[in-house]
Amino acid sequence: MKKTKIITGLLVTLLLTLALALPAVAQVEPPVVKADLAPGESMTVIKEVTTSAIPPNPDIYFMCDTTASMGPIIEAMKANAGAIMAQILAVQPSAQFGVGNYKDFPYDPYAFQHQQAITADTVAVSAAIAAWAASGGYDWPEGQFYALDRLADGTGIGWREIGTEIVVWLGDAPAHDPVPNAATGLGYDITEATVTADLVAAGIKVIAISWDSGDPSPYRLGLDDDPNVLGGDYAAFYGIVEDGTPGQASRIAAATGGAYLFAATPQEAVEAILDGIEQLTTDVWWEVVECDPGLTVELEPAVYYDVPGDTTVQFAEYITVAEDAPQCETLTATVIFYANEYPEEGVVIGEQQISIHVVDITPPEVWCIESVNPHGKTVPPAGKTTLPGPKGGQNEDGFYQLLAEDNCDPEPEIYVSYIGADPMLLFGPFDSGIVVKITEDPEASPFCKKMGSSKGQAGAVAYHIRLPSDPVIYAVDASGNMNRCQCLVPPPPK
Repeated sequence: MKKTKIITGLLVTLLLTLALALPAVAQVEPPVVKADLAPGESMTVIKEVTTSAIPPNPDIYFMCDTTASMGPIIEAMKANAGAIMAQILAVQPSAQFGVGNYKDFPYDPYAFQHQQAITADTVAVSAAIAAWAASGGYDWPEGQFYALDRLADGTGIGWREIGTEIVVWLGDAPAHDPVPNAATGLGYDITEATVTADLVAAGIKVIAISWDSGDPSPYRLGLDDDPNVLGGDYAAFYGIVEDGTPGQASRIAAATGGAYLFAATPQEAVEAILDGIEQLTTDVWWEVVECDPGLTVELEPAVYYDVPGDTTVQFAEYITVAEDAPQCETLTATVIFYANEYPEEGVVIGEQQISIHVVDITPPEVWCIESVNPHGKTVPPAGKTTLPGPKGGQNEDGFYQLLAEDNCDPEPEIYVSYIGADPMLLFGPFDSGIVVKITEDPEASPFCKKMGSSKGQAGAVAYHIRLPSDPVIYAVDASGNMNRCQCLVPPPPK
């Protein structure tokens, strides 16, 4: 952090390089989840969400006491407003700004002047700050409760619907309490209690930057000073009794989730703006959107409250595939993460894509059927042969078509073995639909050889397979699921 300070009378110029060495946007890890799950299976992912240094989508309203004692702060703000906004925008590019200043009732020309509504135009914001001029004030307490009341009301301020509303309040003196209806014409008195409640209801966070201007001595607590000391304008003009207490700014900052900072110099006051914004907290929560049927995604906990900037929180994410989920398909879901004020003013700070491939757990169907001879001719069906026995065997010529069908794999593989094979002997793989000749010879060694004629004819049967016992036909799909069936093949006639 480098600062160059040039002081000429009350002019204070701070050329700031206030580097926020923090993430510009929130981070979600992992941003993508890809996995294979079978129907009925679940998985757990530990999801980490890191907040940005500054709350999301901030609307920052600069509100400064412009009475006579505030000259050095006003000049420091004029010199550094552009740098302050640039640093904020470097972290939160969606940030917007507004400007106003306050003095007091009843002798100043105004108690609150709203100059610039919330805008992305930093040139206009800087111009509004450049218009500040230190004058007036009369007694020591000022009329800032009226200014805060108007900001909480929001009329004409331009607070965006979704965002973090922040008031940066700079001053060196406490507030009159109450500010009577006779002064404002609002129809009610403004007190610390009423303005605090209104700010909280509006969701506005207050960063109170209290400056020790050294005037008047020995009262050096700035915004937190005793408002009943060195006052008197309201009692004399409105005939009221004031009953405010020291510590107003600290209490308001705490109640609104803001920050209170004390500055001994204009330099510290300018630096305190960024320091105060970085101290703000936010709620962090999630929502599952666009989730395919058959997939369930849930996270715990539902929300984290009051998370500081640049802080990582963890969610346990439970991903479940339904028992009846479609196998072999990919199911997707999107999880959105929000920050700001839960649950109604969420700003999207991150996103996660979930892609779950539903594993095939269904084995293929497999069967063998009697088929044609090498010349494509039909053979006598089983039970009508000349083999010994009343019905003969099943297809004594041994011509079979091997078939397999799977719910996912269009080309399951077929293998041929035999009953009692030890060790396992497999012939294949074969394509579904292949026609083979299978013969059984308990005395001979098994083999598998191609069939056909020397003239290129008689090619309806692809292989001749000899086995020592009845064949077992296996079908295996791409997921490794296996099924089998058995064919009855007669031994050769004796």
